[in-house]
Amino acid sequence: MERVTMFVEMVFLAEFCVCLGKGSPLLSSPQSLFKELPKGWVAPQDVAHEYFHILGKTPEGRRLAPLVSGLTEHNVMVGSLKRMYKIYIQNPDTSIQQQGLIMMLHGMGQPIDSFWYTGDYRSNTAKLGWVSVFPQGWTADEGGSDRSWYSGWCCHTDNAVVDDKSFIKEVMAIIRNTFQLDIPEGRTFLSGYSAGCYLAFAISCDPTTATDFDAYGGLACVWQSDRNREYYDSCAPTKPFFYATMTEDAYTVQADATWTRYTTRLQCPGEAKQSFSSGIVTCFDKINCGATLVSTRHCKLQGLPHHPMPFASNEAGWEFSLEQWNWWTDVVEANVTGLVDPNTAPTKSLFLCFFLAALSLHMVI
Repeated sequence: MERVTMFVEMVFLAEFCVCLGKGSPLLSSPQSLFKELPKGWVAPQDVAHEYFHILGKTPEGRRLAPLVSGLTEHNVMVGSLKRMYKIYIQNPDTSIQQQGLIMMLHGMGQPIDSFWYTGDYRSNTAKLGWVSVFPQGWTADEGGSDRSWYSGWCCHTDNAVVDDKSFIKEVMAIIRNTFQLDIPEGRTFLSGYSAGCYLAFAISCDPTTATDFDAYGGLACVWQSDRNREYYDSCAPTKPFFYATMTEDAYTVQADATWTRYTTRLQCPGEAKQSFSSGIVTCFDKINCGATLVSTRHCKLQGLPHHPMPFASNEAGWEFSLEQWNWWTDVVEANVTGLVDPNTAPTKSLFLCFFLAALSLHMVI
């Protein structure tokens, strides 16, 4: 097997030093090489890195070496673009079931892992063992320095050549099929801030991508601008969506009217009912909407502007984080017990509540 490994490494060095499209006389394609390897063969990490991150797929019938513990950077080809994402995992053992997964979409101009380095994100992630995924947007501004997302009408329209929905779908396929992570049913969430929220919404609208996650959420979603409204008003997601806005946010000044149009589109019956009120946070629910009986929630954070950072447990907006996680688990996992009221004594399940609340709110434009 050592000889096989050395041979593969030598071939890859030769193959990837030339244009991939031209190949080399040694073999017709890297895929053909892997067909000659034993079933169940696990590629050494350096070989797997070359094959997978250039071709963007796993050799048929083979798998990559496992993820390593911690925050790691990865790449995948989507169309002609090399896209980057980061994964945090505490225990990458594929024989165990993870506690859940949340993908966080940054906002325009924000670093890919800004969530990771703020608030209580890292300590809660390490404590509870959740898988965290941080994709990176594509260049959006005229100068080419900021990163953002293209979601159909946002953000920005000059990114229309970039297929961000396919990028997110490909990352989820890698997590499930290539890295072979076992994520429990009902615990896969997508959330984002501002432009990231809008992409999360766009993914929830598309039946080809909506099934990759169990529920969606977003903070300060850029829904109101004229260029976004047509796309927004034509969408009726079939998965729960948690929408949050700040009352002093210029991007969401029409938040109430926008949510009303949204719930009308969803065919939600009756009036919205206040479901939560504490401190600066007030939430309203619409349930049993349309044929799929989907639910949605709108939380308003009084007195806050377009908030660029995640909330930490000592901030006024922290109760919003807790409430988002509670709502998600209620609507997606109706039979899950053990989530406790934040006013009761701390328990492991309360820390779980704190954790995904923190994750779900770590959404940045």
